Amino acid sequence: MKKDRVRQQKTLNQEASAAAAPIANAVLATRKARGMAQGELAERVGLTRQAMYAIEANQYLPSTAIALRLARALEC
Repeated sequence: MKKDRVRQQKTLNQEASAAAAPIANAVLATRKARGMAQGELAERVGLTRQAMYAIEANQYLPSTAIALRLARALEC
């Protein structure tokens, strides 16, 4: 039973990671196109540079509120 829960959690994590990939790629590409440093974008959004890195590295899927702040900061 415990193994089933672990497998289910891994599957959910993989699905979330796959869903986050287009977001992470878009944030990174847009930030670079705008000539912004990672720390600068993080500051504008109200995140740490480490959190911004995690979003761009596809390690963290931002909440809707953070995604909206990213869009505003990147003028999307």
